[in-house]
Amino acid sequence: MISTLIGAMPCTSYSQNIGIITTTRIASRFVVQIAAVILILYGLCPKFGALLEAMPRSVLGAVFVIVCGMISVSGIRLLAAAKNTNENSLLIGLTLICALAIPHVVKAKAQKLLLPAPVELFLTNSVVIAVIVGVLLNVFLNKTLPPQKNT
Repeated sequence: MISTLIGAMPCTSYSQNIGIITTTRIASRFVVQIAAVILILYGLCPKFGALLEAMPRSVLGAVFVIVCGMISVSGIRLLAAAKNTNENSLLIGLTLICALAIPHVVKAKAQKLLLPAPVELFLTNSVVIAVIVGVLLNVFLNKTLPPQKNT
């Protein structure tokens, strides 16, 4: 937030990094610095960028599948670490269903719904829907309602 207030690009962490660190078990800053130099060279030197282009798509696809799998497992571990309450089960289930179903339905019915472009863009983004539904349900179920005993 501070970086955007002073006109800089927002700082973010990418979940791909979690998958790569989990897969390779290498979390050294030196490795990240070398990767940054390589990426800068890819962007500035067309001949160096041709090396990336020459890499077979199947290799890139395999890396993508592995990283996505590790990210998914990290998310499942976080869900497993949550308290086993009815509220949390409902929160997780509804968030997943909304994030998966709403974009699918909106894309299929976009012509009939006649939604404004910003609303359609919002409703077709699974991540945004998951965050908003998850946060709102968490506030409603775990903060405003009295706690229920798990049966």
